[in-house]
Amino acid sequence: DYRINLFEIAYLTDEQVARFKSDFREVADYFTQMRKNGSYVPSERQITHVREVLDLMAVLTGDNRFAEHIDELERSKEGVTMCKVLDEVENRGRAAGEQNAKLLDIRNVMESLGVGVEKAMDILKIAGSERRTYAGLVNAN
Repeated sequence: DYRINLFEIAYLTDEQVARFKSDFREVADYFTQMRKNGSYVPSERQITHVREVLDLMAVLTGDNRFAEHIDELERSKEGVTMCKVLDEVENRGRAAGEQNAKLLDIRNVMESLGVGVEKAMDILKIAGSERRTYAGLVNAN
């Protein structure tokens, strides 16, 4: 038999969270804010162990977007904060959403007008630099 102390991080008080001096403070702050407010306002405190914090956040939240940005953030010349992490996650999500919307537009034009991918991109005035990417995506599906 072993005795363990178990803590529900999301139920720590603000004072208890503030006592953490390591990067775990950011993790604890995330979970307490999400429990209390249903949303998270990131801090500007720098994270020392970026990979470890983001891997832990990905595991604990089930959201792999945290882990997807580790390499880019570790290469960053600036200090990494949770604010920067969430900006990166949001920007990548927005770019993916825009790409999916444009891909859907191309397919809709192709289907409704009975034209090929190149003509559909002409109609939608898709720039030359993007044409190869979208042609590959349309043809891949």
